[in-house]
Amino acid sequence: MLIIQEILVSDDVVEKQFLCNLSACKGACCWEGDFGAPLEDEEIELLEKEYE
Repeated sequence: MLIIQEILVSDDVVEKQFLCNLSACKGACCWEGDFGAPLEDEEIELLEKEYE
């Protein structure tokens, strides 16, 4: 466990890679920039196509 600003955080946060189920969430947690899940440029294009 890690402590970040007095909050216990599981080691999984730094050891596991994030995997999105885009067909289920439709990009609800994905944001371009520093918020939400990290996105590659090509992933932004995929999300834009999903929203159409």
